[in-house]
Amino acid sequence: KYLPDIQKLSSAERHINLRLFEGSEGVQQIAQEELECKEKIVRSIGSHKDLRKAANGKITFTSRRVDKKIFSKCLRTKNDEFKKDWIESQQKDLREVKLLPEGVQVPGMIFIYDNKVAIITPEEEGLGFIITSKTFSQSLKNIFDALWTIGIKT
Repeated sequence: KYLPDIQKLSSAERHINLRLFEGSEGVQQIAQEELECKEKIVRSIGSHKDLRKAANGKITFTSRRVDKKIFSKCLRTKNDEFKKDWIESQQKDLREVKLLPEGVQVPGMIFIYDNKVAIITPEEEGLGFIITSKTFSQSLKNIFDALWTIGIKT
């Protein structure tokens, strides 16, 4: 409802920016933006299975993330469908994985980095959006870090 008014603001006046991405190509665009992370750490929480579904099976950014020396902290559910050796390759792939406590389910995938929060849902052929907001991203980083402290080491 307010999006047209927000879009009229100059970028200097904006504190929040919202962009929508559709289809597996949109999911790949979101992943590409993650590779521009200035903090060199990406927190992610959600389902690897749902991410693969949203990306139409094409998840190819791990090697590019490693090349850019961006570390990934991942919170996943115990019953998620990990690719072979995904857990075992943590050190090589600059990744640390913890499992969420029993009963905690997070469908889709949330990536938190810099002042951005990217959310990908597996609905239809994939739908995602990126919210750029310093305060929103900081709030989600704090929530992620709290969950990280109770996560179960793999």
